[in-house]
Amino acid sequence: MNLTPGFMTTLIVAAHILLPSDGFALTSPPAFEVTSSPAFEVTSSPAFEVTSSPAFEVTSSPAFSAETEQADMGFEDDFPGDGFEADLFEVNVLDNPGTDSEEKPKQPPFNSSGYLKFSSSYNTAHHPPEPGDTDWRGLSSLKSELFLEMEARLPGAWKMKVSGLGFMDGAYLVNGRDDYTDGVLDHYEHGFELENAYIQGRLTEKLDLKEGRQIVVWGKSDTLRLTDILNPVNHREPGKTDLEDLRLPVWMTKLDYYVGQWCITGIAVHERRWNKLPEYGSDFYSFDGPLPHEETPTENLENTEYAVSIKGVFSSWDFSLYYADFYGDTPHLEFLPFSPDLFILRHAHEQMMGADFNIARGDFIFKAEGAFFKGGRFSDRVDMETVPPGIHRVPDTYSKTAILAGIEYSGFTDTLITVEAMNTHIHGHDLSGEKAGVHEDSLVTSIRIQQDFLNDRLTLELLSIIYGEKSQDGGIHRFSALYDFTDNLTIRTGYMLYQSGDIPAFESMGENDRLFMDIKYSF
Repeated sequence: MNLTPGFMTTLIVAAHILLPSDGFALTSPPAFEVTSSPAFEVTSSPAFEVTSSPAFEVTSSPAFSAETEQADMGFEDDFPGDGFEADLFEVNVLDNPGTDSEEKPKQPPFNSSGYLKFSSSYNTAHHPPEPGDTDWRGLSSLKSELFLEMEARLPGAWKMKVSGLGFMDGAYLVNGRDDYTDGVLDHYEHGFELENAYIQGRLTEKLDLKEGRQIVVWGKSDTLRLTDILNPVNHREPGKTDLEDLRLPVWMTKLDYYVGQWCITGIAVHERRWNKLPEYGSDFYSFDGPLPHEETPTENLENTEYAVSIKGVFSSWDFSLYYADFYGDTPHLEFLPFSPDLFILRHAHEQMMGADFNIARGDFIFKAEGAFFKGGRFSDRVDMETVPPGIHRVPDTYSKTAILAGIEYSGFTDTLITVEAMNTHIHGHDLSGEKAGVHEDSLVTSIRIQQDFLNDRLTLELLSIIYGEKSQDGGIHRFSALYDFTDNLTIRTGYMLYQSGDIPAFESMGENDRLFMDIKYSF
């Protein structure tokens, strides 16, 4: 990972803030104000929760009580009010005469947590393979994961967080490593990744800084992605894991400025990291041969991505505006007639302007997102049915508009029902778009039904993601059960049902139906 000039400047500024003259004495003003005004909080977890009753809370500025960047598996609770910084300063309470004052115990300067997870998958619908192809019938995954995270309180009401994930999948050794492609073994058999790695704190009374590898969540949907474009995601096993656990952290500089009910955020993305797509030879790979070389823009100041958001939080509703100048996380295929390889994968330089809102009314939560994108590229296509093969070039760029609407209902006992629909319209769509496998209008619908039993220890869930008006483009359906044996030990099991469709990624998806089981111990 390259250190950009902007990042080095940020570290120098942070060093002056973090190192006061008297060592670890807390010399900066209190990082938060304590308010008791009605709170409206929005989280990005699957069981999307909105509270509007009066609450005692810690906020980073008067009347502002929500944060959008809460995304990394329950560990990512940004300023304000994540319970980590509140004990960095003391609130003296004048007791009535005759009463004893009680000091709040201080937390240690370091805090660690993590989990150990064992996962397995068993494919049930694959046909016998062609000679030379991988046999994906039966056991397809036998994975062990170890996630570790450390938080440290720093001087001046700052904090630091570092986490990492390592995994090893024994299915390839059990089935025989010679039956798999090098790409599958390199990316699926074992690996380690640095996840979150950042420092966070206050520059002024109203200005906060967060620098490092992190996740920033835009938008309101728990399943579909429209304005949520700042972090790439892991697409290697579609549908098995919820969106909140699929985002991949990237190195960013994030500044939050608080004005009354509003938060203005400026973001610079320094790291080029892309969506994790199925590798050549895997059961979700939908092409006949390996993909060509992928070109990655240099990580420098010129190629830095920029984003701005403005968010207002009010009683029972909130509203956000977004702008981003970014590189698309999924590459497109370009034909190079004078290149030895003829084709190359590139990432389009795009811009997005968008907005979203949430509103709570009784047992209902209504949500909506909308955005306009420009600068996208279709993939050039090779028509193998012609002799010689025909090459279909596409226009330089295209633009699109996407709209998402959703509703959540929690009026039934221990039950949450969520329905979301997103339509994407390609402007100036022509034959080039069809040749690239992209429709002029694309509709995606998600339906989630979740119910708790046994005093919330057992959760049953149905999730369906349908592509096209009549699922003609494909579909993903998940039936799962999650049981909490203890506060630390959970088991999750279920069945994935995939439906083939007309778009390229779903042409052979229907053979990937599978049983799965996850056993997770948190510590």
